[in-house]
Amino acid sequence: MHKVKIISEIPALLILFFFIFSCNPEKNIQPSEFNLRFSTDTIMFDTVFTGIGTTTRRFTVFNPNHGTVEVKSVRLGKIPNTNFFINVDGIQGPEVRNVRIRAKDSIYVFVEANIDPNRDKMVEQDSIIFELETARAAVIIIAFGQDVVLLNQTLLQTQTLSNQKPYLVYNYAIVDKDHTVTVPEGVRFYFHYRSSLIVNGTLRVEGTVDAPVIFRSDRLEPFYSDKPGQWGAWITLDNGGIYLLGGIHFTTSSRNNRIHYAIIENAIKGIQIDSVIGGSEPGLRITNTIIRHHNLAGIVAQTSSIEAHNLVIHNCGSYALALLLGGDYWFNHTTIANYTPFTSRSTPAVYINNYYTYNGQAYAFPLVRCLFSNSIIHGFYSTSRAEVGFDLVSGPTIHYLFDHCILIPGNNIDTSDNTHFRNIIVAKQGVGFKDIGKYNFDLDTLSAAKDCGLPDYAVFAPTDIKGRSRFSDQKPDIGAYERLE
Repeated sequence: MHKVKIISEIPALLILFFFIFSCNPEKNIQPSEFNLRFSTDTIMFDTVFTGIGTTTRRFTVFNPNHGTVEVKSVRLGKIPNTNFFINVDGIQGPEVRNVRIRAKDSIYVFVEANIDPNRDKMVEQDSIIFELETARAAVIIIAFGQDVVLLNQTLLQTQTLSNQKPYLVYNYAIVDKDHTVTVPEGVRFYFHYRSSLIVNGTLRVEGTVDAPVIFRSDRLEPFYSDKPGQWGAWITLDNGGIYLLGGIHFTTSSRNNRIHYAIIENAIKGIQIDSVIGGSEPGLRITNTIIRHHNLAGIVAQTSSIEAHNLVIHNCGSYALALLLGGDYWFNHTTIANYTPFTSRSTPAVYINNYYTYNGQAYAFPLVRCLFSNSIIHGFYSTSRAEVGFDLVSGPTIHYLFDHCILIPGNNIDTSDNTHFRNIIVAKQGVGFKDIGKYNFDLDTLSAAKDCGLPDYAVFAPTDIKGRSRFSDQKPDIGAYERLE
């Protein structure tokens, strides 16, 4: 009887043993690197808030480990100056500490944006930071807080845009090949950091003197109004290099573009036009437009065709205008005033090139025409070199001419060479702009540009960039602005 009793108790002891073992707390682990998994790396509030600024998103955090992970802290990055709220597995933020995620389990994180849709700032950004003892990671939060039309990796086909709301470009917007996008007067484009408008088709900008089309950064605070480098996308190459796109970037499939009465400002490069040749009209015809406050260049053109009248380019950190690998260019009544206060340039305002080198061999391209007429090219580049630089090799065609222009003399150009320089006004001390410090390039009373233009060129731009007649006084003035007493 006694032996039977002992044997019958063994299963009960085993059951008790396994019950106790199974109730032990799961072992905490501290991964050597952050290997929690998020359902997303970016929370985007892409709803346009009109009159109401609150909305909620959620994501999950998954623990793939074989033990419990204790997250030391989950917090918003901009505490206390944040417009977001978080809830971590039922606990309100802005910071939640000691969050346990069991093995092979997950938690929910809820994010709420409370954005004033009427504030100046168009994009609000923060991050949710997850901290372990030895590692950390973050989920980015982005919210758009004004009444805008969001273009986020958007393909645009033939249409006329509305000027009722501004357009906010995030990442990029593309004008599709063989399609035409028309932009009427008063349209405003705001670009987030690292964003561009890419034109594979045709862009027609139709602003007016009173309602130009605006292309600028989405930072609306007054401090950023003249700061360069705020937008413009780039591509990381396989070799680790970076290819910078223009803020407005015309590709090889683009044709017959027009920009009339626009302001393009605050990008890395304002416009880049790549191998866009002319047909019935130039690859780009640009009139009555201001391009300003760019980090590298106002316009970069490669083997392309541009015709410009009443164009103003100023305050670019490198070139105002770079004409590369030949092409066909005419700049008439153009004012280039490169007096940027944010950098000391080592490059001229205008740079003209007709070749590239590969494996020690130079490959030249035709410079069919490069004409500057009734134009001003000035700046703070050097006391010994002109604001025009040439890098030309013998090629099939090299035609360039500066006629009735104001230039700074330099030892790299010979303005007495009548083949390339005619009726040049040398302006060592300055042109006579109204106020360079306030970016006002109207002409003052004693300006050297007054009444010195050739009427034969002025007939192609009979009014100046402000709509004033060039023929109401003695003769047209040089540059984009006509001085009327």
